[in-house]
Amino acid sequence: MNSAYICGAVRTPFANVNSYFHSLSMASLAALPLRDMTRRNASLDWGSVDGLYIGSNNKKFSAVPEFGKFVTEYLSGTAIKATVPAKSLNFSYCSGLAAVGQAYLDIAAGLRRFTVVGGVGGAAGVDSSLISGAGTGSEAESVKKIPVHPDVRNGGYFVVNMTEKVDRRARLSRRYEISNDTRDAYTLSAIEKALDARRRGFFDRECMVYKSGDSSSGHYFSDDELEIAVRQASQPLAPVSDQDRVNIGVGQGFSLAAEGACCLLLASDSAIQAVRLRPRVKIIAHATTETPVDSDRPYCLDAITAVFAASGLSSADMDLFEVNEVCAVEALCIMRELDLPLASPKFNANGGDLTIGEAAGASSARLVVTALNRLHTTQGRYALCAASSENGQGVAIILEKITES
Repeated sequence: MNSAYICGAVRTPFANVNSYFHSLSMASLAALPLRDMTRRNASLDWGSVDGLYIGSNNKKFSAVPEFGKFVTEYLSGTAIKATVPAKSLNFSYCSGLAAVGQAYLDIAAGLRRFTVVGGVGGAAGVDSSLISGAGTGSEAESVKKIPVHPDVRNGGYFVVNMTEKVDRRARLSRRYEISNDTRDAYTLSAIEKALDARRRGFFDRECMVYKSGDSSSGHYFSDDELEIAVRQASQPLAPVSDQDRVNIGVGQGFSLAAEGACCLLLASDSAIQAVRLRPRVKIIAHATTETPVDSDRPYCLDAITAVFAASGLSSADMDLFEVNEVCAVEALCIMRELDLPLASPKFNANGGDLTIGEAAGASSARLVVTALNRLHTTQGRYALCAASSENGQGVAIILEKITES
C-alpha cells in the first residue's frame, strides 16, 4: 500500500452567511483557496494533478451535469487539466473530511499520485432564514419552516432541521449526563480559545488573504470570524426545554452557519519526488463508518475506534484533537469517550466550529488544515481529526507530522 501525504493546506476565513461571500457562486467560493495555492506555488507542475475530490453541502452535485459545471468553473484560471478525474462527496457536515479520506484511499491503492481536495460550504440561492444559526441566532421561525427532509428547491443544499438537532442533543445529554452548566462552560471555553488564537495570530497562518469587493481592507477578514465568537458570547446561555424551542441557536451550544472553503494537496511518495513537493503530514489511518441515526452516541466514535485499531495508537498518543462541533454537547460526549478533561488544551485548541462557524462541506476539511498547522507550531507528532454527519456517517483520520531533516 502506498503512503499518502498532505503537502499543502489553506482555507478562506469563514464568513457569516450572506456577508463577504454573498455574491459568489459555489464554485467561485471553492476556487478561492485553490487559486491562492496555485498562485503561491506557481512553479509546481499543476498539469500533473491526476485527481480532484470535492466535499460540499450541495446534493445536486450527485448529478454529473451539475458537478461537471462546478468543476469547469472551479478549475478555470489554473493549469490543472479540465479532464482530470473528479469525485463529489456531499453528505453535509463531514463531506470535506470524507473527500480527504477518499483521496487518501485512492493514493494508497495506487490509483492516484497527486490530488487536489476541496471542501466548500456556501449558501448561494438559499433563503437565509432557513439556515440553522443564520441571522440573529433565534431559531423559532427556522424550526417552523424547515422540512424534515429538505429537497433541492433551496439550491440543492442540505438545510438542517433544528428540531432534530435539539432532540439529538437531548439524547446525548441524557446518555452522558451532561448538564446545561457543563455545556455552557464548554461553549465559553471555546470562545476564549478562539480569541486567544486570534491574539496569537494563529488564524493568520492557516487563512488566505481575501479582499472583498465592498472592502478596502487587504487583510483576511478576521473581524468577521471574531464577530462569530462575539455573537456566541452575547447569546443567553439559559436552559431550553424540548417543549420550548423558542431561542434555539448558538447560545444553546450550537454552531452558527457560515460560508467558506478549504484546499489541500495530497500526494504519494513518487509524486513528491517528481513534482518536488514538501510533505507536511502523513495520513497513517482513515475510517468511514455508519451508525444508526437514533444512536445516543456521537456518530464518529466508531470511526475513531477504527483508526486507533488500524494505527495501533490510542487517545493517549494523540497530541491534539480536531473534532467538529455540531453542538457543544456532542463535543463533550467525545471528550468523555476519549477520557479528556473539560479544559484539555489538546481538544479543539483554537475554538472549533462553535466560534469559527459551521460551513457544512468545508468545516471538516478545516479540521485537517488546522491540525496540520497546529502540529507544525507545537512539539506535537500525532493529530486525530473526526467529524459526523447528520445522517449517521462518521469519518476519522490520524495525521503524523513530517519533520524536515
